Amino acid sequence: MPTGPASAGNTIPKACPIIEVRVSELRQLFNAIDPSPFHERDLDLAFLGLSIAVGDAVASYLRESHLSGVLREGFLRGGWVAMWRPLEVFPHDWWPMRAEARLFDRLSAMPVRI
Repeated sequence: MPTGPASAGNTIPKACPIIEVRVSELRQLFNAIDPSPFHERDLDLAFLGLSIAVGDAVASYLRESHLSGVLREGFLRGGWVAMWRPLEVFPHDWWPMRAEARLFDRLSAMPVRI
């Protein structure tokens, strides 16, 4: 009969540093707040389409008025302003995201023993 505590998981190599985490309940290891299904600003592309549709509807309702053109352009520009953050990610913010993804890849390959 084994004298040590019961454990499960990967075998830990001898030269591998060990990080011990002590918790009273298993649920303390996990984040209970799940942000899915809507990750940060996933609805921007839908908002842009809705703002264009509303602008076109307002312009067709007011027809010949100068106000219709102003309102239509306002809705169009409002939709593009909502897209600012997602479009900003491509030229500027992808470097930190890539570094974080690499860190998570390394952590996912780490042997774990419970």
